[in-house]
Amino acid sequence: MTGYADRIAASVVRVTSPDQRITGELVGGSTITIRFATGAYRRYREPDLERQLVAVAMLLIVGRERLSREVWAATTGAPAPDDGGEGERSRRFRQLRAAMYVEGTSPGGLVRITATGLREWTVTVATGAIATTPEPEFAVELRGAVADFVGAYARGMAALKQDCFGTDFARIVGPHVPGRPAMGAHR
Repeated sequence: MTGYADRIAASVVRVTSPDQRITGELVGGSTITIRFATGAYRRYREPDLERQLVAVAMLLIVGRERLSREVWAATTGAPAPDDGGEGERSRRFRQLRAAMYVEGTSPGGLVRITATGLREWTVTVATGAIATTPEPEFAVELRGAVADFVGAYARGMAALKQDCFGTDFARIVGPHVPGRPAMGAHR
């Protein structure tokens, strides 16, 4: 039987924004792609685009968590563990992770992504960005903000795991924590 990591690596999670004009894709649990429908980018106002991008981010996270749990169950024949058990260190880890603030900013400062606990999201697009920034340049900015966010999340999780579990993390939680978000970004 194919292992958990192999199945995640071969997986694709696709979502569509509520307005149907933006698609998000998580490939292999690590690569994020965001695409606008033809002509959609210029039809947005910044606040509307921000709301749609938040929705795409949230849908990708939920899809990733669902996929992770389904693949875990199919691979092991057991329900996915609840992030490491019920010990005091595990409870502290879950509490701190739920409060962890993460921020990513694009190279030119046009896009800023924030989340607390991967549950409360904001995406901020600089005022006037759509009118003054061609779609290909905006796509570079968006990719940069996603990459910065993902890197900050990975660093935050590593520090949190070290703080809560020290070198015992792999023994306590195992080689994988279901529901982890994607690591990487591109368009």
